[in-house]
Amino acid sequence: RPPASPAASTLTASEAPSAATAARDRYADSQLLGNVLIDETARVGPGCVIGPDVSIGAGCVVGEGVRLANCILLSEVRVGAHAAVLDSILGWRSSVGVWARVEGISVLGEDVHVMPEIFINGALILPHKRIQASVAEPRVIM
Repeated sequence: RPPASPAASTLTASEAPSAATAARDRYADSQLLGNVLIDETARVGPGCVIGPDVSIGAGCVVGEGVRLANCILLSEVRVGAHAAVLDSILGWRSSVGVWARVEGISVLGEDVHVMPEIFINGALILPHKRIQASVAEPRVIM
């Protein structure tokens, strides 16, 4: 087995349980299900249900009571309180407003802002957009 690079961080089998326990303790007021990867600089509010298969990038802010499943939040994404992001990818510096719902294999480009209480279903949204109306049917927004 080749040696790890100095910048690489690896866990041995004996260290893995304690690292996983430490991560779960950090988010004890939220529920983590299955495979969940949260950057150490991300902030997660209380009462969230996260997972399975979720990745939360650097500098992300996830509000209180958020539901995340099968999704990727790239760097500096903000998800407002009680929003849901399911089966989707949120691009760099994007935001989802409070009580909004993004689902149906939606992809938000960089700097896309979904306003509060908006429903997005299967949309591909190109960068630098502000979404102020629900998108009920899958489509591309240029």
